[in-house]
Amino acid sequence: MLVEDRALSYFRGDNDDFVAAHENQLAKHAKDFEKQQKALKAAKAKGLSKVEAEAKVVRQAAAAKAKGAGAAEEDAASTTLLTKAREYVVDFQFPASDDDRPYLQANELSFQHTATSPMLFEKVNFGVNTSTKAVIVGPNGTGKTTLLGLVAGDLVPVSGEVKRTGGLRIGRYNQHFSDSLPMDQTPVSYLQSHFAEQKEQGLRKLLGRFGLESTAHTLPLRNLSGGQKARVVFAALSLRKPHILCLDEPTNHLDIESINALIRALKTFEGGVLLVSHDARLISSMDAKLWVCGGGGTLEFFSGDFAAYRRQVLAKISEADAVEERRTQERARQRKEHRAALRQRVKDKK
Repeated sequence: MLVEDRALSYFRGDNDDFVAAHENQLAKHAKDFEKQQKALKAAKAKGLSKVEAEAKVVRQAAAAKAKGAGAAEEDAASTTLLTKAREYVVDFQFPASDDDRPYLQANELSFQHTATSPMLFEKVNFGVNTSTKAVIVGPNGTGKTTLLGLVAGDLVPVSGEVKRTGGLRIGRYNQHFSDSLPMDQTPVSYLQSHFAEQKEQGLRKLLGRFGLESTAHTLPLRNLSGGQKARVVFAALSLRKPHILCLDEPTNHLDIESINALIRALKTFEGGVLLVSHDARLISSMDAKLWVCGGGGTLEFFSGDFAAYRRQVLAKISEADAVEERRTQERARQRKEHRAALRQRVKDKK
């Protein structure tokens, strides 16, 4: 489903089918709009006023449509006046830093949230630098978001260490980013408070490039939608010029055009990327290694691509389902034998 211009449209198929169909829809709208504009121009050339010309074009379109199928219906652009399609271009960009290429190294890192909670990581070792491209995968609760927190320095390991070279800048996108935004500030004032050297005009241009409409630039952040706030956060990440991006479910609040823009930006970003996401299209589009949080304190590095990992997960699920089915059948067999034994004992007593 697509909500556009206060109307709801339905599309069949997957995302690729939608993109193709929507492009065709936009092309047809542009063609119909041009036809209608030519008709209006011709009517005005004959001495009709603007109101009279518009009324005539609408009447002609309605009459052509009423004639039925065929060329007449094709020629009827619309029974109402069309407006020019609004251009919606989103351009996420994360500029590369000019600094030397710093890195971080985790040595024998262990972490648990409390003394009584499970150990999410136990003596794991990994490194991250500006050439790292990794997607962190694994079942819920195995520490994917926690790993990003440890890398970004939001969390402190219970043992081991995370060494960071001087000047390392990490851009953090948290799926709960709204909790840290100053809701009384506007997008422009929020960016100015962190990047004082930036001029208002430049910040507004940047926000527009990230898909935030100009009317929202000076509204309090509390009045913005989740998607609008996300664009402000991404714009701030862009200005930070990070060496490494740590992104936790970055597509949650984004529309398809913005997800496509994010994919392009990450593929061209010259820094490191650590990504946690359930968006299969985003993961598949990344030329990235897979880091698997497997539970029990482990962090493994998967040698195949995401499709291979997904097949492996599905195979494990099928295997687990088969094991559970065998257990269910065995329990049913045992209950049946137990009931039969009870009936036999009652029969023997008689």
